[in-house]
Amino acid sequence: MGRFTNALKAEIGSYENTEWSGKLGGIDANLFAKPITSADISRISRKFPDFAQNPSPEGMVEMVILKCLDENDDKAFDVRDKNLLMNIGTNKLGEIFGALFGDQMDEYTEDDLETDIKN
Repeated sequence: MGRFTNALKAEIGSYENTEWSGKLGGIDANLFAKPITSADISRISRKFPDFAQNPSPEGMVEMVILKCLDENDDKAFDVRDKNLLMNIGTNKLGEIFGALFGDQMDEYTEDDLETDIKN
């Protein structure tokens, strides 16, 4: 282990969840997510290369599946939910994605994406 391994683990553990609360199919729902990481962007960018600059609806769905948690910190969705998520209205998808990840996407630059793809 490196000199700062424990500090890195503490940093990662200190991140707070973002939250979206609203209605899904008339049911009250609360979704949570840890911040987007470089690993997340790299994973999504393999399929959607310009995701950080121009998030496509399908890329947003994949990020929601990857990151969303319920109130018990369990996965809110899995890959079997992709078709259903692809068929919700884009306004609802944008609302959820924006609440959970919108501020973080603004901070991610094209240089960050190029670095992640190279790694």
